Amino acid sequence: MKVVVERNEFLRGLQLVARAINPKSAITILSGSLIEVSEGKMSLKGTDLKVGVQTNIIPVSVEEEGKAIIPLKHFYDIVRKLPEKPLELETKEEMLYLKSEGIEYSFSTYPLEDYPEFPKLEETNLLFETECDLLSRMIRETTFAGSPHDEIPPYLSGTLFDIREEELRLVATDAKRLALTKMPVTVHKTGRYLVPITTLEELRRIMTLGKVEVYEAKGEIIFKWEDALLWTRLIDAEFPPYEKVIPNTWNTKITVSADEVESAMERLSYLVKEKGNIIKIEIERGEMLISGDVPELGSGKERIPVEFEGEPLKIAFNVRFFLDMMRHVDVDYLSMTFRGSLEQAVITKEGKEDFLYILMPVAIPDED
Repeated sequence: MKVVVERNEFLRGLQLVARAINPKSAITILSGSLIEVSEGKMSLKGTDLKVGVQTNIIPVSVEEEGKAIIPLKHFYDIVRKLPEKPLELETKEEMLYLKSEGIEYSFSTYPLEDYPEFPKLEETNLLFETECDLLSRMIRETTFAGSPHDEIPPYLSGTLFDIREEELRLVATDAKRLALTKMPVTVHKTGRYLVPITTLEELRRIMTLGKVEVYEAKGEIIFKWEDALLWTRLIDAEFPPYEKVIPNTWNTKITVSADEVESAMERLSYLVKEKGNIIKIEIERGEMLISGDVPELGSGKERIPVEFEGEPLKIAFNVRFFLDMMRHVDVDYLSMTFRGSLEQAVITKEGKEDFLYILMPVAIPDED
């Protein structure tokens, strides 16, 4: 292999694949990145066997096609400190030589035959297409409600991709709350796929603008955009029938300013965070009273005007779960419906149907 590449483009590619590489992996070859040069382009790959990232760099000046696996950490650290000038990469036997003006480094490479196979798109099924920014927003408005490091039951660590005719739904839950977002997309194949939350959060960090295509094959899902792709193993578990926990009736309904609710709850959260994060909400005609009480510390109350329908209500929640939702969802006004003080609340964006948040209350002693 012998190729000349622009330093900035090469560094960008290394940064991208590094997201999937564990430099301390017990499997030595997984601490490396596969560099492959063919047909006028350079391909970089990185994987930890659960997740893989690939990106292409075009154009490059190819003198000789070939490939090599380099130990990424030290290689990357050196490249990012190089001047912004073209780089020459050349392999000879089991060494890779990195050259620039007046600079030359050599690196031992890993055996090529030991590197894991990446999915081949021609052997996959296209599921749907949409815009990167739309999918990114759906991920942001959903994954926060899951439990990414909780593997029992396994579905808690995943987000459900429920692909329906002309519509994509993402759903995540930690058993105390559930977030659902839905949007029209170009659907090629319907189905339900459980994707690790940690992978989706990484995808949102690295995905750029433009169109994203989503494929599946052999227990894996692949996200492809511009000159890059990310693949991950699917979670082999059944997501519960989430539709059954969405109430279709209510006894109390309010519409309220999202900013006012978030500000009030954030202030109260400083008071109640040492005692279970519990806040109380009292709803009467035209007003929501939010309060927190910590006997050895103090108490606080905030009143917010609301549009009100139905019956008065007293209910309590973990304020952290409320604030999580507010920090991940862009909304001006919230619609909240309740069936009682011990039943789940449903929170949506006022006037829109693309987002739904279900939150379980906490029991409070009878104060009467």
